[in-house]
Amino acid sequence: MKFRSYLDKHLILRKEAMVDLNNGAYNKAVSALWFSLEALFRALLIREGRTPPDRPGKLISYTIKSFFSHIDNLERFARIVNTLYTMRTQVDHRDKIATKVYAEKALNLYREALEIITKVYRITQQS
Repeated sequence: MKFRSYLDKHLILRKEAMVDLNNGAYNKAVSALWFSLEALFRALLIREGRTPPDRPGKLISYTIKSFFSHIDNLERFARIVNTLYTMRTQVDHRDKIATKVYAEKALNLYREALEIITKVYRITQQS
């Protein structure tokens, strides 16, 4: 996929997550939030001419090292991203059933991650 495709995917999944939250589909919302962030990571890497790793753990590590190693709140950012990924795996692959509180926590983490990302990189619908 190209940069624009992944950026579009990021935006679509973000919108779908909000619909899922509003409709009480909390498991789907948690997953969509993670996959939106994952698509954004892939877009950033592609924009810089890099090939995104397939596996999420490597994608997280590679993206953080490549783009965010210089930020003041690096540990916090890494913890946010890893927690959101773990929350997604819990609802998709374990016995966790997301509640409204759990999904709202995921949303807050997602928003905080986006805030950090947009302070470092200007990512908009027009990018």
